[in-house]
Amino acid sequence: MQPIAPSPIPVARPAAGAPAAPAPGPATPAAIGPNPSLRIDPALNILVVEFRGHDGSVTRTAPTEQELRDYRAAQLRGEERSVTPAA
Repeated sequence: MQPIAPSPIPVARPAAGAPAAPAPGPATPAAIGPNPSLRIDPALNILVVEFRGHDGSVTRTAPTEQELRDYRAAQLRGEERSVTPAA
């Protein structure tokens, strides 16, 4: 019994004088980092989740920007945050 020899795989080669194809780049910039990202708002001492778009800009947050403004306003008025326990 003899081993089976692999058949050669054809390789496409550009025609003579054809311009070289550009090297493929990454689909998204590598500097964006994890998505979503987490940060602590030091003034409010709460966790903020940031969702980023393809260009790396923040597109959404949880809590929302409006909720963060409301928390800051309540903090300036001296109101305490209340957490409603889950039922």
